[in-house]
Amino acid sequence: MLPNASANLPIQPLMEHSYMALAGSAAMILVAVLLVVWTIVFYQSAARSPIFTFSTRRQENLCRLLKAYRQRLLSLEADRRYHSLDPYTRQVVLGKILANLAKQYYRTAGWANYRPQQLMATDWPQMASLISRLLHPGAAANHSLSEVPSFHDALYQVDIRLSAHQQSLTARHDLVIKPPKRSRLWIIPVTLVVVSLIAASGLQTRNWFLEQQALRADRAGNISQAQLLRVRQTASQLVADRWLVNYNLGTSYLEAGNLVEANTYLSRSSKQVPFLLEARLTEPQTALAGCQVNYNLALAITKAKQEKEENYSLDEAAELLVYCNQEALKARQKSWETTDRDPGNRKVTTRLKKLSKDADLLIAQIKELGGKDFVVPSPEWL
Repeated sequence: MLPNASANLPIQPLMEHSYMALAGSAAMILVAVLLVVWTIVFYQSAARSPIFTFSTRRQENLCRLLKAYRQRLLSLEADRRYHSLDPYTRQVVLGKILANLAKQYYRTAGWANYRPQQLMATDWPQMASLISRLLHPGAAANHSLSEVPSFHDALYQVDIRLSAHQQSLTARHDLVIKPPKRSRLWIIPVTLVVVSLIAASGLQTRNWFLEQQALRADRAGNISQAQLLRVRQTASQLVADRWLVNYNLGTSYLEAGNLVEANTYLSRSSKQVPFLLEARLTEPQTALAGCQVNYNLALAITKAKQEKEENYSLDEAAELLVYCNQEALKARQKSWETTDRDPGNRKVTTRLKKLSKDADLLIAQIKELGGKDFVVPSPEWL
C-alpha cells in the first residue's frame, strides 16, 4: 500500500513564498511612487531656480570676448572683400561668425555641457533668432529689405550684451543667465515604466488573492473551485511563485485521483522550483519546499506506474527522492549545525524529518514495484 495522500501530502508548502510575492508587488508600487515624486521634484526645482549667476572674473572674461568680436565685426564691415560678396553670402558669413561667438561665449561662461542653440533659445533669444535668419537666407527672400537681418543688427545684439556685463561689473551685481529649457519627452518613458510597474503589481496582487481563495476552498473541501482558481493563475505570465501554484494544483489533482493532470502540473513545479536540492548546503526552508514538490511528483509517478501506465519511470521517481530521504537529511543537518543556528528552523526541520521518513517508505515501495534488479540511485555527496 502506498502512503495515504491526504496524510502525507501537504497542500500548502511554505506559504511564506506567496507572501514574498506580495511584498515584491508592494515594492514595485513603492518604486513607481518614488519615480513620480522624483519627476515632480525635478521639475519644481527647475522652476524654482531658472537662473544661474557668474563671478566677477568670469564676467570680465566675457566682456573681453564680446569686445574682441565687436572689433572683428567692425573690421569685417570695413573689409572690401566682404562687400564684394552677394547679399546672401554676406549673411551666411555673418551668421557663422555670430554662431562662433555664441559657442565661445557660453563655453567661457562655463556652459560647455550644453549646446549653444539650447542656451540662446532661453538666455539670448534675439541673438538666436538673428543667427537662424542669417544662416538660412532663403527663408528671408520673400520679406522686404527692412526685415532682412543686417550687420547693424548683429552689432546691436553684441552691444546690448556687452553693456549688460559692464553695468553688472560697475554695480557689483551678478549677471544672471538662464539655463536651457529641459525637454519633457523623457516623461513618456517614465510614465510607461510607472504604468507597467503598477499594472504588474496589480496583477501579482490579484494572483496572490486568487491563491488565498484557492487555499480557503481547499480547506472547505471545494476541490473543483480551488482547481479552477489555480488553472487561471497558471495561464498568467506574472505569477511570482508559479512553482507554488503548479504544486498546489498538481497536489489537488493527485488527491482527486487525476494522475495525468497531477503529473503534468507537479512536473512543471519541479522544473520551476528555484531550489537546488543537489547542493548539500541548501537551507532548511528551501530544502523543505523542494522536497515537498519532489515527493508529491514521485508519489504521482509511482501511483501511475502501479496502475500500469507505461509513460512513467520508477527510476525518475527514485531520483526525485534520494535528496529528501533520512540519509540525505542527516548529511544536511551536519552542515546546518555549522552554518545556521537559527531556532526558527526547528519547526522546518521537524517537518523535514517527517517528510524524509515518508520518502524512505516510498523508496521501499518503488523497490518492490521495480523488482529485485531495481537499483536506487545515490547522491554523490552522501
